[in-house]
Amino acid sequence: MKYNFNGKEINIPDEEIDKLMNTLDLTEDEAIETWLSDNDYEENEEVEKLTKKAKDNKIMATIHEAKSEKDRKKREPVQKEDEVKESIISQVAELLGAIVDKVEVTNKTKLIEFDFNRGSLQI
Repeated sequence: MKYNFNGKEINIPDEEIDKLMNTLDLTEDEAIETWLSDNDYEENEEVEKLTKKAKDNKIMATIHEAKSEKDRKKREPVQKEDEVKESIISQVAELLGAIVDKVEVTNKTKLIEFDFNRGSLQI
């Protein structure tokens, strides 16, 4: 939509006007005024007053400057032991040992490496 604002032609997306009208239950003129205010074409006294009040209050500055009092130490991840997985992996490794060369359990709950026909595989 083309809109003439103070002698200047502005292209306002129709989708945004429709969205404002539907979500905020505004008329088309109110939606256009809201869009102009949101996109800094027009100043809204109420918004300016609230912005000034927030800046004078300096609460936001203290929120942004807030830091943790204590330094957090990073913990090493603790791997839970799963006896069922460990048992399955060890039994599979034993079975593979009868069929292939060089079976190695690289992770006792997840990974078995072995050589098969001169190639290396992982499962």
